[in-house]
Amino acid sequence: MRSGAVKIEEQKGPRSTGDASFDHLQILFGASKLNWSNVFFGFYKGGKFDQDGVKVGDIFEKAFALLSDPEITDLYVSQNLFRESRKDESLAWLNANYIDCDFYKMAAHQDKPVAQVVKEALDHLKELKIPSPTMTVRSGRGFQFIWAIDPISIPKEEKEKKKGSPKKARSARPRWRAVQTHLQEALASFGADTPWHSIPAGSSGSPGPSTARMARWSK
Repeated sequence: MRSGAVKIEEQKGPRSTGDASFDHLQILFGASKLNWSNVFFGFYKGGKFDQDGVKVGDIFEKAFALLSDPEITDLYVSQNLFRESRKDESLAWLNANYIDCDFYKMAAHQDKPVAQVVKEALDHLKELKIPSPTMTVRSGRGFQFIWAIDPISIPKEEKEKKKGSPKKARSARPRWRAVQTHLQEALASFGADTPWHSIPAGSSGSPGPSTARMARWSK
C-alpha cells in the first residue's frame, strides 16, 4: 500500500482539472500506460443508473463531461482497471483497496463533524498498525479511505484456482479480498460498508469483496 495524506473534499458542481476529482484519478491512473484497459464511471441520470467504460487515456475528458452534466446526480468511478466489462472475471489490474465509512449511521459518531470522525478513524488505524490511506474522499454524508497499491496485472486467462497460473497472479485476488475484509473489520465501528456489497451495481456474484466496487463522487 502507498500511504499518504491526500485529502479530497466533497465534490460539488462542474470541475476544473485542478480539482479533487481529478486528483483522485491522477493518483490511481495518471501514470498508467495501459491505454487498452478501462476505467468505469457509474452515474444516476433521470433517476436511472447507467455506466460507461472509457480507456485510461480518456478518463479525464470523460470525468469532466460527467461532472459538468447538470442532469447527473451521483457519480461513481471504479478503483481498478477492467477489460470488456466491470466484472471480477474481466479484471485487468488491481490498483487500490478502499473502504466506505457511513459513520452517520453509528450512534457513537452520528453527531460529530466529519473532520473529527476522519481523524478518529485515522488514529484508530494507527493504533492497529494499519498503513494510513493514500486518500481521504468525502462522499455524501460519509467518507472513503482509499489505499493506492502498486498495480498488479491479472492475466486474461487467469482463473483464481487454476493450478497452472503464475503464483503472483493466482494469489492476487484472494489476497486483495483478504485485505478488504480486514480493513472493513478494522473500521466497522466507523460504519464501514460490508465490502462484498458493490456500489451501486451488483457484483459479478463471486464470493467475498468485489474488485468491481466503485468509489462515489457527490455532486
